Amino acid sequence: MQDSLFEESSSVKKVFECTPLNDWIKTVEDHYIIETISDINAKCVWECNEATYALQRACLGEWKSRYRSKPIPKIVSEIEMVLNDDRDFMNLM
Repeated sequence: MQDSLFEESSSVKKVFECTPLNDWIKTVEDHYIIETISDINAKCVWECNEATYALQRACLGEWKSRYRSKPIPKIVSEIEMVLNDDRDFMNLM
């Protein structure tokens, strides 16, 4: 069952349909799943809440349903790139 949310602004009504996470995640591209999992894994524990973990579980489940045991590629975050660049620079000195 899909619920609808109504938003009124002046004389215009907009209807937003709510889709369950597990149904929605089936419609996204692989790159979104890979990027989302990499972003969540790069976060600190205090930056995550139950919604973050629900999204992570949905992404992992969808990846497994699409590719079985194929490993999920990792995207290196910008922070990791900066840290790696700094370390390489320091090793040259």
